[in-house]
Amino acid sequence: MKKAIIIPARYASQRFPGKVLAPILGKPMIQHVYERCKLSSADMVIIATESPAVFKVCQQFEADVRMTSANHKSGTDRCIEIARELTDVDYIMNVQGDEPLIDPKSINALFDYIISSNTQIATLKNTLIHHADIQNPNVVKCVCAHSGKALFFSRSTIPFHRDLGKNRPQYYAHVGIYVFQYKTLIHIGQLLQSELEIAENLEQLRWLENGLDIWVLKTDYKSIGVDTLADLEEVEVRMQRVNSS
Repeated sequence: MKKAIIIPARYASQRFPGKVLAPILGKPMIQHVYERCKLSSADMVIIATESPAVFKVCQQFEADVRMTSANHKSGTDRCIEIARELTDVDYIMNVQGDEPLIDPKSINALFDYIISSNTQIATLKNTLIHHADIQNPNVVKCVCAHSGKALFFSRSTIPFHRDLGKNRPQYYAHVGIYVFQYKTLIHIGQLLQSELEIAENLEQLRWLENGLDIWVLKTDYKSIGVDTLADLEEVEVRMQRVNSS
């Protein structure tokens, strides 16, 4: 079974333009993401970008980098453009270019799960503890069936705690990396944006609305997706702590 990781690396981020090239301990962020993905069991790792500047930087650290259209609405759409060239691949994982602390063990766990279970799509969640995170619309929450199949994802606080006199339900944050069967990813490329997706700005809702199953594994891995300068500083502090230990 051949496994590929595609890293969408869009330069024109609305909240933090050029963030994939932001330096962290002397390397651009996209290089950290690429190198950590290379530590996984994937047979190939490809960076997909719309930016000549990102393309040039990735060539300098000898990454497999490919140009894509600037018109894609999501990272998965960018992955699909590259995936159409990879007809000998069985599974494709989408790892965002703003995840410099991505965990190779979690990547491997997702690949192992989708291969053994023959599911269409698999992703990750971790436990939310702090009230501020539960209320934060930038932290995407997910609820799942007992089987692990996703029921819904939302920026709102789900489930809603109606009876405050009872114990608080458990909340989970979605960790936004996905692995797809190749044929499922190509099928997603034929689906139109959905109302729920547009309302929440969450592309996985398009897949649920079209009847695709998403299976969610629990992980202890705590993601830091870089959306602000404060996020970047937090990542750098954590990396310095790891390097000094």
